[in-house]
Amino acid sequence: RSVLVNRQHRYAGTVDVIGILNGKPAILDYKTSVLAMPWEGLQLAGYAMCLPDARARFGLHLGADGSYKVIPYTDRNDRHDFLAAVRMIHFRLRHGLAVLED
Repeated sequence: RSVLVNRQHRYAGTVDVIGILNGKPAILDYKTSVLAMPWEGLQLAGYAMCLPDARARFGLHLGADGSYKVIPYTDRNDRHDFLAAVRMIHFRLRHGLAVLED
């Protein structure tokens, strides 16, 4: 696990794996549900924007029965949608509509 920080957009997160997959730089995040959720691509885009080089993004969905599925995230809108969400939380924090937890 690696903590990643993006100082420009003021956010941080913890990605499970930074490495090489199929010969290309990649990030991989473990998920404990069999179903992929729409927000996962955004989360991985946020992680990718913390790194200096472009990375392929994958979710590794682990089933309770030992099954697994690797899901690639390739939507180019994920980055923009993630940054929109970051802007929204900063807006809420500035106006007292949200608070950060320790």
